[in-house]
Amino acid sequence: MGGDPKIPTGRDWYELFARLDRDRMQQAFSQILLLGRANLEAHGRRLDGTHSGLEVLMVAIHDHKMRFMDHHCLVVDRIREKVLKAQVEELTKNLEQRTSVAR
Repeated sequence: MGGDPKIPTGRDWYELFARLDRDRMQQAFSQILLLGRANLEAHGRRLDGTHSGLEVLMVAIHDHKMRFMDHHCLVVDRIREKVLKAQVEELTKNLEQRTSVAR
């Protein structure tokens, strides 16, 4: 997320996500209350203020009597992979064009 992982500790977890996705995050939270987990993609706010595409897994935590206690929100920032994938596709396209011209 572009910073020390301890920085978000104690802050409102909704702040990790862009405002446009906060309704979706609330819906996902409702889903974990019913089903125990939720997966979604969301726009994130890195600690330096930039935005990123995130894969989010939310998992409910229950006590020994199956009462909801809290949840884990696991986040993976996939922006670097997406940029690299686009670069590979562009290089592949250029290579295919060059090899077809050479024939």
